[in-house]
Amino acid sequence: MNTESGMWTTADGNLEKPFVCSVTDNSPMPSTTTTIKPLTNCPDDWYFYEDTNSCYFASDLFTWQKGEDYCASFGGHLASLHSSAERDFALSVYNGVLWLGLYTNDSTITKHTTWKWTDGSKVDFLPWYYPYLSEVKPPCIQLYGTFNYPIFMNANCTDKSYGLCKKPAATIPLPTSPPPPPQTEVKCLSGWQYLEKTNSCYSGISSGLLYYYGGAHNGWIGLYSDNNGVSWKWVDDSPFNYRVWNTGNPTRGGNLCANIYGSYQNSDNCNGSFNYVCQRSAYKTVM
Repeated sequence: MNTESGMWTTADGNLEKPFVCSVTDNSPMPSTTTTIKPLTNCPDDWYFYEDTNSCYFASDLFTWQKGEDYCASFGGHLASLHSSAERDFALSVYNGVLWLGLYTNDSTITKHTTWKWTDGSKVDFLPWYYPYLSEVKPPCIQLYGTFNYPIFMNANCTDKSYGLCKKPAATIPLPTSPPPPPQTEVKCLSGWQYLEKTNSCYSGISSGLLYYYGGAHNGWIGLYSDNNGVSWKWVDDSPFNYRVWNTGNPTRGGNLCANIYGSYQNSDNCNGSFNYVCQRSAYKTVM
């Protein structure tokens, strides 16, 4: 973890760094009154995006058609993108070059070309490389996340790139809301700092949490991959639902651990020495 920017990198898990511990709060927890939403159901290693109610996954290297066939085997397609927000979410899954489900049957690419998404959805978002694609043959489209402003560009359909798969999420109804709880007081151990957004206590590199040494050092976080970078997990088994990968990350292959320095960066060496932040759940007492 980068102590200045709050973003993550991967590095050798055997390196010595400051760290954050997280423990389960085993104290009795009263019920709460909330507006309960249905659970969203995405397959393992897929990521849910609420705005589209869809699941996303970055495949291995494929040609455009092989990528579409691979996504279809899961009941999806190469992804259609309909807003800058959805495009940014796609780059949180893999920040690099990705096949999309956009294509044309036209023989020449012009500003009048008819484009289609493989999932049949409306074509309403086309952030082309200025001002539109040049008059060349390749009819398949990639999302380039390697620019300051991510754009669509066409490429040879036989080139191999990672593919972004997209499929609708399933929903599971939940029961009605439970009764309200009694009032409680949140506490941390002496020397630990409470963060309301996560309802957790932190200790380690400084009382300022991630801001340490002016960001001059990497910092370990509890993120790792045990399947060569295909998917990532937190050591406390919490959902991996916050991703800000640096360009070209996450990498694939090797023993991968995450640390943060400016943005996510991957490494196959988990033995490096870095700073760290500890995290644990805050405990509550009934007032």
